[in-house]
Order: sequence, then C-alpha cells, then structure tokens
Amino acid sequence: MLRAWLICGVLAGCNSCHRALPLDDEKIEDLAGPLRDLAYHLAEDLAVPEDLAVPIDLAGTDLVNRCQGLDETTCRLRAGCAADYCIACTCTPEFAGCRKDSDRPAQCPWFGCKPPSCCRSTDECGFEEFCLAPGEFARCGICAAGTNCESDDDCAIDGGGQPYFGPTCDDPTSYDICAGCFGGKICLPGCDRDSDCRADQLCDATRHCVTRTCAVDGDCPSLFRCGNGVCGRISCHADSECPSGFCVNYGCYPAYGVCTLVPV
Repeated sequence: MLRAWLICGVLAGCNSCHRALPLDDEKIEDLAGPLRDLAYHLAEDLAVPEDLAVPIDLAGTDLVNRCQGLDETTCRLRAGCAADYCIACTCTPEFAGCRKDSDRPAQCPWFGCKPPSCCRSTDECGFEEFCLAPGEFARCGICAAGTNCESDDDCAIDGGGQPYFGPTCDDPTSYDICAGCFGGKICLPGCDRDSDCRADQLCDATRHCVTRTCAVDGDCPSLFRCGNGVCGRISCHADSECPSGFCVNYGCYPAYGVCTLVPV
C-alpha cells in the first residue's frame, strides 16, 4: 500500500514543518484535484526524514503528543503516559500534568513549607521509623490496660478495677485506641458514625464497628473492592494498579504514607 509523509505546511497551511501526516492511496484520492496530484508527486519523490515525521493514529491522535493536556485519570490509564505530581505541605500529591513516560518529570515549585517525609514503604523511612499509610493506626507502645469483655452485657456497669471506657464491647483497633494489652475486645464508648471506624467498616445501630458487606464493587468505598461478600482494600505493587490514588505498603490509598517514629 502506498504511504507517504506529507508535510502539513504544504497540505494544511501550517506555519512550520515539524509535523507530518501519513496518507495512503484511499486518503490521497479524497483530496481535491491539484492537491491530489501534489500528494502523488510527493509520495513518489519526497522522502521526509523520520525525525520530522509525527505519526497520527486512525482516530487522528498525535502519538508523540498524545499525553499532553490529559486529565489525571485519563493520563494514568493511557499506555505510554505518566502523571506528574508535586508534594506541597502534606503527603497528598497534587497533579502537575501529563507527559510521555520517557520524558523528564516536571519540576515542582517551592510551596513555602518544609516537605513532609512521605513514603510508599518502610524502606523509604529512617531508623526507627515506619511508613504509616493514610488513615491507618499508628500502633501502640506501652500498653494501656482495659476491661476485657465478651459482649455488651459485660460492659453494662463499671465493675471497677481495670479502666472502664464505656458500655460497648468492641475491638479497640477499630477506634485507633491504645488499650487492651492481650488482644481481644474491651469495653469502649462505641461509635457514633461510620467515620469513627476503619475505612472497611460501618457503625451499626448498636454502636459497633462492623465489616462492610457488599455484592458488587460499587457497594464499597473508593480504593476498595468487593470480595467474598466483604469490602477489602485493593492490593497493589505500583500506582498503576490503583484506579486512583497511590500504592502504599502494597495497598491503594488516596495519598502517600508518612514516615512515623515507632511508638515506644
């Protein structure tokens, strides 16, 4: 099949000849008479250097500049493109534009604050630090004892002795509470809203944090998927495996983690 690189300055009146348009026999026949003759002449006699040729796909997309101007979501999904981010004063990256993955990353401006110690894994943190993912519990150092329980009935009345935190028997890790030295449930105040619980949980009518159940992915919060009837955080090894957000400690989160001192 006859193919030619026709300089756009000749056919489309461009001001410069840094772009070229590929045409085959059928496309050349669609041109008006004088342009058609010129196209065949160029196809036979003119060899455009490859470094001047900019391939354009069937949809008319410039394959060299196909990443420029894309929004964040489209950029992350398009093969050959890379999304640039800048860290301002928190570890929530700000989208800085889209580029070819082979191009140099964008230069970030000075935001007037000391950049935080952001991370994707503990390997990126310093001595006696770990990478705390967004919204996750920072763990406990010295344990604070609590009143152990099996049900709310055990928490109905403060029996004295061990610290009594409330009438609800629940898992303290659901509330980011450093209490309960031996694991298991302790007496707690209970939750008032979903935000009092972990991201994969809901606050039920009895003020307990319970696992979110689901039938489809849409029943789960962002960056979670439905599996075996419950919502679980999407696992990953790279940002590209997250529908949005970033891969931290092999899970998808809305921001980078923060290097945090190990509690003592």
